[in-house]
Amino acid sequence: MESYATEEQQVEAIKKWFKENGASILFTIAIVLSLVFGWQAWTRSQEDTQQTASVLYQDMIEALVLAKNPTETEKQSSTVHHLGEQLIEEYSDLQYAHFAALAIAKLEVEKGNFPAAVDRLKWVLDQKADKPLENVVKVRLARVLTEQKKYDEALVLLADPLDESIRVLAEEVKGDIYLQMGETYDARMAYQRSIDVATSVGLQQDGLVQMKLDDLAVSPELAVE
Repeated sequence: MESYATEEQQVEAIKKWFKENGASILFTIAIVLSLVFGWQAWTRSQEDTQQTASVLYQDMIEALVLAKNPTETEKQSSTVHHLGEQLIEEYSDLQYAHFAALAIAKLEVEKGNFPAAVDRLKWVLDQKADKPLENVVKVRLARVLTEQKKYDEALVLLADPLDESIRVLAEEVKGDIYLQMGETYDARMAYQRSIDVATSVGLQQDGLVQMKLDDLAVSPELAVE
């Protein structure tokens, strides 16, 4: 390391070094500070976004509950649509928007507007929601498609691997579809699978599924067995 005889020489050497390297150091410091403060600003923005979306969602849920009152149905349903569509348009990457789409789809089904319900449910699937929610949406969409007599499309949705808990419901829906198609044997098999899956995962069996199964006459294939 180079040595300096006097303090004046040392000071001059420091000045020279800073003159040669100071600009790059200041630039590096500026970059680091901008990253730090930029991250903090982004985090605050994300928190604000989540909070705003949460308030909109809570307002929508309140309107959805009030919509069950016959005297408030039309007004509150309109509010649900308005707030739900706002969530979908402005916060599509948040789960609040996904659940808002489910709420709107439910209202559309209650009005018998199945195409609109299908559009909203397919929108949720397009957003690549988390797997449990995606599975629930597939089952709901299959039900609506069944109302439209789009049986093959509904069965394709339910053919994908599903969690055991949702499979209980999915198999019941399959049974309903096969029954409407006149496929009694396949309907019985689907209802039986629903009961078997429920038993295997320790869920309480749905008495309605058992009733559906009991109501079906034994098919010739089963009679032989």
